[in-house]
Amino acid sequence: MAALVPAFLAVLFIALFVQEPKKAPPPKSKVPFWEALKQLGNEYKTYLKISLFFSLAYFSFAFFIIRANELGISTENILILYLIYNIIYAAAAVPGGMLSDKIGRKPMIAGAFALYGLVCIGFAIAENFFSLALLFALYGIFVAVDESVNKAYIVDMTKEEKRGLALGAYNTAIGAAYLPASIIAGTLWATYGAFVPLALASIISMVAAIALITCCK
Repeated sequence: MAALVPAFLAVLFIALFVQEPKKAPPPKSKVPFWEALKQLGNEYKTYLKISLFFSLAYFSFAFFIIRANELGISTENILILYLIYNIIYAAAAVPGGMLSDKIGRKPMIAGAFALYGLVCIGFAIAENFFSLALLFALYGIFVAVDESVNKAYIVDMTKEEKRGLALGAYNTAIGAAYLPASIIAGTLWATYGAFVPLALASIISMVAAIALITCCK
């Protein structure tokens, strides 16, 4: 009999205080990637196309190092140029974001595209260390803007529940374009010299800047 008392109390405790957990709602069916991409809106898709076009000009940073070497810059001075780039890049990131808050994302990105175009043509005609130092500094400004403001622009134009998809699709598409961009630039460089790929990159960048201003809201 003594053993029945704790058993009875245990059953009573379970009956009074323990509740069956609520069943989780059935998981929503996943939307295929390409179908989800179609739901992101025309503004986003237009921006993605323009960014992909611009990415054809956005080849590896190593080409600028090669160009400096072609112009007879010593290894020590190339390291100084690389240091200049990193300092300016780090210094420009926060001010670039603050400026985009004031004048808008689209003008900043279009300006960055145009700046990259100027940098490319500058590398095509540069002749000395001081011109290269300026170009590496300008390239640092471009990268600082490119790596921050464009993602903020995507966040601004997409709904919260779609932002992960929008950013993921953007990063995937742009990342996939970098390799062919460098292959094309390298092939043209080896065949015709530095001027042709750098001038072509400059033209593509300027066209992308104009397209962004005229085609996106």
